Amino acid sequence: MIEFLVHCGNPKCQQGLSCPKELMDKEVQCPKCGFLMLVTAGNIEGFAPGTRLGQYTVSTKIGEGSMGRVYEAVQDGLNRRVALKVLRGRFAKDPSYLKRFQREAQSAASLSHRNIVTVYEIVQDQGYYFFSMELVEGETLQTRLHREGRLKVREGLRYMVQAARGLSHSWEHKIIHRDIKPGNLMVTRDGALKIADLGLAKPIGMAGEKTTLIMGTPSYMSPEQARNLESVDIRADIYSLGATFYQAFTGQAPFVLNTIQEVITQLPQAALRPMRDLNPEIPPLLASVIEKMLARELEKRYQTPGELLQDLDQVRTVLSPGAGPKVETGPYEAIPPGAAEKSVVPGSGEGPSEQGTGNGPGAGPATPQPADSSGLAEEDATGRVPGAPRFPVWAVWLAGLIALAAVVAGMFWAA
Repeated sequence: MIEFLVHCGNPKCQQGLSCPKELMDKEVQCPKCGFLMLVTAGNIEGFAPGTRLGQYTVSTKIGEGSMGRVYEAVQDGLNRRVALKVLRGRFAKDPSYLKRFQREAQSAASLSHRNIVTVYEIVQDQGYYFFSMELVEGETLQTRLHREGRLKVREGLRYMVQAARGLSHSWEHKIIHRDIKPGNLMVTRDGALKIADLGLAKPIGMAGEKTTLIMGTPSYMSPEQARNLESVDIRADIYSLGATFYQAFTGQAPFVLNTIQEVITQLPQAALRPMRDLNPEIPPLLASVIEKMLARELEKRYQTPGELLQDLDQVRTVLSPGAGPKVETGPYEAIPPGAAEKSVVPGSGEGPSEQGTGNGPGAGPATPQPADSSGLAEEDATGRVPGAPRFPVWAVWLAGLIALAAVVAGMFWAA
């Protein structure tokens, strides 16, 4: 049975009430203070805990976006905790919005990568459309930046590499996100980053994909996406990722744009403030990489995530001289207790001359290809690269004892 959660209209009470669907547009009385109120779509805050949708039981609401609400739920049989994204009722009645919602789920379900939130299934039940997906326990990058202002260079670079890997995987399947921004990047408790909310995802070349609807978030949106060009590709996501990490490293967005019209009219001529003016700790090479990601001209931007990953590999080598590409072997920084959110869509509501050459941030353009030939070694859950040499503890102690014995012997003979 569908039950909605509403709160008492008495400002001094605010008692939470579970109202069956049959009470919609009817008056109910608060059992705590006796206040009478009308249950309408305007004061409903979502499904009440215990509501069943298909094989799922709703626990609590964890997020809300322009197209729907996100709930934590438990899947029957498997006893698996999941997130449910439920399309808003008014959109479910609109064929165009319904098509977009189904496209989002199908696009997301076709991707399987450690840096992308996993979608399990698409369901229609009791007139509601929703899909279940991986419940990510952590917080958004937006929440982290709101709390701390900006990231440390090494940590931010680690997140940036993971996000680029996620984009590389989606591009291999010819899918672009179109709304990369801090609020759509989730950081888990163990420091893994996952791209969330493929609500605007678009398979390249999808038949009938013509729309006058502008999608995305202005401050992170590329110029070509604002113009709603049919040829928008992965380079739009690369731009948005650059805008996201410009903010992550400096504490402020590269451009403050509030409307699509401002993106179209102001962004092409806007001056980008050098990142190192805002944060001198940023390595020059990293600043060059992000500034190339933010190139307004498509041909001057990275053409694929693979190209971007190659230059990020160079940045990591510079930060750890002599270590080669296999750096950042320490554990990820844990999220402070109590700071975690359980959400996958909170706040949803933005090279080298030839691929594979790795000639650095100032190189010329290349033809976009979906394959990622970056050559970057994947890290395990602790941040180590599998297969990297490790010395056993006993060997380290033995070497120390031998060295100490040599010193003592030298002192004895000298005497």
